[in-house]
Amino acid sequence: MTGNTHQDPEERHAHLIRVFTALGAADPQAWADSEMGEDIPQLARFLFLRCVRQVVAQWEQPGAVEQLLADPRSPDALAQFEAAGIEPRTLALFASRVAHATAFDLAYRLADSDFVDHDPQDPDGYPPRELRDELPGWCLVESTPTGEHTDRHLDSLHEDIGGLWEEFTAEFEPRRGE
Repeated sequence: MTGNTHQDPEERHAHLIRVFTALGAADPQAWADSEMGEDIPQLARFLFLRCVRQVVAQWEQPGAVEQLLADPRSPDALAQFEAAGIEPRTLALFASRVAHATAFDLAYRLADSDFVDHDPQDPDGYPPRELRDELPGWCLVESTPTGEHTDRHLDSLHEDIGGLWEEFTAEFEPRRGE
């Protein structure tokens, strides 16, 4: 949330477009239109998803896997990959796809806090379904720059994280100088 929500709607819309543009959104107008027209916290959503994209994309940076391989706490499996001749770039691509899949799964669980995995064959698994009404849930809520909750939830983030990696990358990769 940015700007004064009590300001003139046209001024707020123009302000949101400027902010989305400054942040490098692919389609600042669409993000601002949605925030204004649907009362969805799209600016908070955009920022969160871009942060997720940046964390996942770290694995694509030159030297990311080599840095992990050089860490004495790295599992032996990484050294075995290197010894088998698997290129660091291939490992980096694999790592970024695993991170993307993990981000999707976490966002999906965030969207569906009522979902409780339970395998009746696994006594050490999650609680049984009959406990569902007693279990807490969770949500991601937009806050003001000073930390006050706006009561607007960031829902269904997995819908933007899922799908093709290239689309996720393109949407949340900051654009500069265009």
